[in-house]
Amino acid sequence: MLDAPDEQDRVASAVTFGYICDLAAVEIDPNTGRITVETYVSVHDVGRVLNPILVEGQVRGGFAHGFGAAVMEDLVYDSEGNFLSGSFADYACPTAADLPPVTVGHVETASPANALGSKGMGDGSSMLTPAVMANAVADALGRDEVELPLTLDRVWRLAREAS
Repeated sequence: MLDAPDEQDRVASAVTFGYICDLAAVEIDPNTGRITVETYVSVHDVGRVLNPILVEGQVRGGFAHGFGAAVMEDLVYDSEGNFLSGSFADYACPTAADLPPVTVGHVETASPANALGSKGMGDGSSMLTPAVMANAVADALGRDEVELPLTLDRVWRLAREAS
């Protein structure tokens, strides 16, 4: 799959991408809009794991980034387009205490594209987690879709509509 560079010195580097499968089970308190993550599982195929500590850190860091985007981080503008969430006083980012437990698993399928058998890893969690959380909350509320971020107020309003 990975050929020599073409006449413009380009390579098909995507043959070393990893694979991810995530699952979230959530419960929502309709009186407060609070989302409780009962279970979050993230399984990654990064090919041959060269440094387990580094892979674990990348996966958990990506999850934290994605979880913040899913439930806390909101870019707010006023009616005239002025940015209102330009400081950490106005823009909530998750801390370790805000994150639910995550079960991380690995499937190892060596990449045929390099001698080490390794693939990419970590970044996918930051992109997949918001979608997984949105789907879990939509399912819990009996809706087809929800809008991110899943703030307390937004989820509370959706839960009130559902009841």
